[in-house]
Amino acid sequence: MSDIKTMQEINGLGTYMDNSFLEKMQKIIGTKSLAIEVNKLLLETNTKHLSATVWSELFNNGQHGVSGDQFNDIVHGLLRAQEFAKLHAINKVVVACMPKSGSSFLSTAFESGLGYKRMLLNSSRTMNPSAFGVNNQEQTVDELVLTKNCIRTESGGGFVSQIHLKGDLDTITTLYAHRATVLCTMRNIFDGIVSLDDMITKVDSRGGSTWPVWYNQPAFKVPLDYIERSFDERIEIIALNYGTWCIDYFLSWKRLENAGIKFLWVDYSRDLSRSSGNKTQLAEKIAKYMKLSEADAGSLREFMAEDDADVAQARLNVGIDGRGGQLPDHLVSQLSRIASHYRDEMSEEEFERYFTLRKQ
Repeated sequence: MSDIKTMQEINGLGTYMDNSFLEKMQKIIGTKSLAIEVNKLLLETNTKHLSATVWSELFNNGQHGVSGDQFNDIVHGLLRAQEFAKLHAINKVVVACMPKSGSSFLSTAFESGLGYKRMLLNSSRTMNPSAFGVNNQEQTVDELVLTKNCIRTESGGGFVSQIHLKGDLDTITTLYAHRATVLCTMRNIFDGIVSLDDMITKVDSRGGSTWPVWYNQPAFKVPLDYIERSFDERIEIIALNYGTWCIDYFLSWKRLENAGIKFLWVDYSRDLSRSSGNKTQLAEKIAKYMKLSEADAGSLREFMAEDDADVAQARLNVGIDGRGGQLPDHLVSQLSRIASHYRDEMSEEEFERYFTLRKQ
């Protein structure tokens, strides 16, 4: 699909793709090849359902029904694609992230610094997935999407996927079977709460927030009139849903680490914060972990170094530590107490860093 408007028009035709659908689609795309655009559409989304006639015309040489040999060919083709994806000589980077932990910058570093494609792992969509309701998901890895992403990436290149992914044994084993690099971002949850409130209430270029639109909200929901409420009301809402989500997120990855599974932690305060982070040092750490070439390591380091801000810039109320000091004491105590039940599964330094109030 050439643009989001065209995709939305085609999406409005429904999910059942029969000959009538194809005729209408041809009018939308004009002189472009229908066969090519249908293939692009099916790669972009798995929400369409082909009629038996259209399927036979596109994928079965006009024959209705599937013989035993043809069925075996389909299974073989699926397995061939799945196993090729694991062998394909590309870099696959998964940024598993706590929301508001600097993951957007980190993903952009791979996209702009190294030329990697930006892709999702929970949906095939590549153009403005938020407009199609992808945000609502409790995000996890879709194995078919993972296979598609690998196949759609040119040999020698790479893709990066930023995903609010909790850790589990099956998912990380699948990612490592595909030779993916997993980076896991984490931030002090109280700083994150204030930063999330900023993001939700931020007025965009059209003069409003997109969060009142229900399908733009993530797995942790807020009231549709959230931005009209007082700061204290808003903070109480997201402290209880986002805050507990972040505790569970950290534990899911920490338990994998405690079980001996390797991945790279990226700490917001140490690595990404404008007031205390060292992005150049982070670039070197990532390059070493991924065993990047000297050229790629230099490109990543150069991109990140350009964003290293001085102390004066850090005084802007964006991207800095210690913002959680605005929170009411009872919410801080409540979340710290919840995290304290798992204190024996983390180091004392980690508990202090992520689950106690940090001063600005």
